Amino acid sequence: MLYNEENLALDYEWQTPDFEKFTDSDIESYKQWLKDSRLKKPEEIENARAVTSYPDGLEITNAWGGWLSNGKWADWRRFCIDRNYASIPDGVIKVTPDFTKTGNYIKLGADYWKSAKKFPLLAFDFDGDAKGRGAMRFAEVCDLAVSAAASEGKDCFFAGDTDRLKAYLALGCGVKGVKYRDKATDTLSERLSKAEKISDRIAMVFSEYSMASFASFGTDKQYRPIGRMAQVYSKLTDMGYQVDFIRADELSKEDTPVRIAIVPDRDGYSWYELVKLDKFGKEKGTTLIYTAAGQYEKWSFDAPKKNFYSYYKEAILEHELLDATIRPTVSANADGIILRGVEGDGYKIICVANTSAGAVTARLTLNNTAKARRAVAYSGDSELPLTCNSQNGKSVVALPSISAGDAILLLIEGV
Repeated sequence: MLYNEENLALDYEWQTPDFEKFTDSDIESYKQWLKDSRLKKPEEIENARAVTSYPDGLEITNAWGGWLSNGKWADWRRFCIDRNYASIPDGVIKVTPDFTKTGNYIKLGADYWKSAKKFPLLAFDFDGDAKGRGAMRFAEVCDLAVSAAASEGKDCFFAGDTDRLKAYLALGCGVKGVKYRDKATDTLSERLSKAEKISDRIAMVFSEYSMASFASFGTDKQYRPIGRMAQVYSKLTDMGYQVDFIRADELSKEDTPVRIAIVPDRDGYSWYELVKLDKFGKEKGTTLIYTAAGQYEKWSFDAPKKNFYSYYKEAILEHELLDATIRPTVSANADGIILRGVEGDGYKIICVANTSAGAVTARLTLNNTAKARRAVAYSGDSELPLTCNSQNGKSVVALPSISAGDAILLLIEGV
């Protein structure tokens, strides 16, 4: 469901500035939607109207001290999407839009959270190359989809064609179904079905509102939030962290495990999102903004630049992680490795994917487990028992050699 589909605005030609195409009833429905969505301050809603093009919807979000937002355009697009979702009959199983071939892995307008709320399960596709560092983008899409589905207590399925690398990565991210089968998946299927994604309590803040806002600026800026999100995700993954995604309103839930929320772009957010981010940063955890300079700012709604950290960007992030006593659940001593895992009652299943150009042999460390009882590596029809050792209060497993572009599933018991 995209806001740039031709039939988006219910047969209105949304790209024309001819406001007469929108009826009084449409505008009243829009105002009510703004109230229900809490995207605007109450005093801003009364003069709301249809917005059909940039720069018609350009506005400045005062709370950010003059930082840019195209919120009026984004509001209208989100309203149109909601009306289209409401028109879909209950019980329909929807596959979310697949992904572009241009390297921008999320098609603007796709909303996993809305799909998860509307449909009985969340299925997704990936129309991109998962070779090399492309595997990082695929893992990011999987983590995004799993997080959205979990927010509604639903399962997530990868509906696209796959090979072993994609299948194992998806399963390691917590995806419950893939179109792939071998001895490894057969052997581990029951455990995988009962396991939940490992969380390291660090999450990227996903804002479709920000994406809708930037989409209005054209090709020079429309993918900026996506690019920033990919940069932060890659860094966290290279550091060994299991990354979740979350919307700003979910940060206010009492049971949220998140302790660090990272905003990938400081512009384009709604007033309601700003309030939620501020509340989380003051009461529950830490909110960091990733900036155009590749640095992190500690976020403050009242004066966002007063708490700027001047350290090197990785040092800032690592400092916040240390303050929150967050360590990666699993880590490996080799570059080019993506680790994604799920856990059940007394066991973990870790996907170890090699994205480098050559074979890799590494050691995997379970940072929160003193002594695992048993470890087995699965790949295709191969099943290889491994030795678990204890070093400095952590469990260490020596992994077999993994070929370039390949992956294994590692079962660890007694954790």
